[in-house]
Amino acid sequence: MYCTDVLIEDLTFQNSPFWTIHPYASQGVTVRRVTVTAPGWAPNTDGVDPDSCRDVLIQDCVFKAGDDGVAIKSGLNEYGRSFGMPSENIRVENTTVEPEFDNGSTNGVSIGSEMSGGVRNVTVDGLFVANCAVGVYIKSMDGRGGVVEDISFRNVVAEQVIEPIRFAMDYTYRRRRRLGALEGDGGDDGGGDDDDTTPYFRNLSVINLTATRAVVAGTFEGLPASQIEGVYLKDVTVTGKDPGSTQRGRQEGPQFDGPEFKCRNASGIAIRTAPGACF
Repeated sequence: MYCTDVLIEDLTFQNSPFWTIHPYASQGVTVRRVTVTAPGWAPNTDGVDPDSCRDVLIQDCVFKAGDDGVAIKSGLNEYGRSFGMPSENIRVENTTVEPEFDNGSTNGVSIGSEMSGGVRNVTVDGLFVANCAVGVYIKSMDGRGGVVEDISFRNVVAEQVIEPIRFAMDYTYRRRRRLGALEGDGGDDGGGDDDDTTPYFRNLSVINLTATRAVVAGTFEGLPASQIEGVYLKDVTVTGKDPGSTQRGRQEGPQFDGPEFKCRNASGIAIRTAPGACF
């Protein structure tokens, strides 16, 4: 917390009950050649969570835990907005996220859902994800506020990941989903059309992503009051459990039976993307 020029290097962390490495309101943080392990069934066992930090490098790390490998954050709801310190200028390079089994909850690299102070200028380059729920994930909900912008995911390989790409403002905590709750967290008033509590996503790119054995190709889910803007997909290929499903989709059109993209309240462009994007 409130540190400058931090180096965490060549270490292994095991069985943390919550976020393993959590730099907060710090600058010049490097996490290099770190391994984080935790049981695949253990929730919230994130690997590295830079929170309201700037000038961060996460490089050559391996995460085998029960939740996000990397989760970039900037505060929750009113606290994050009033503190007003975004996470920015962050690079994640040559990272592996692979839990011990397919637990349906681990994600590769995420932004949010606590992003109320804003997140910008993030590059993820060289990511291998396996046995996960989502590969690259930007998550928020009405009531959070904050802006996520200028984010790039490059050179991603996802194997047996349910959903390789998910940029969505409909996030709900797993605990509350199990209880059948209708609200995301009960910690805010829901936001509505209030600019302070409405999240915004813009200028998000995914370049050179290959995914196999996916269920959903990707989801882009904005809000009626906040469309996701400027999504750019290039050289993205997603196949299902049958490796030929994407090719059949190109030939058969409406009879496509492989993973597909889902869009609502989102806009963007796609180049050399299979299956075809939904913008």
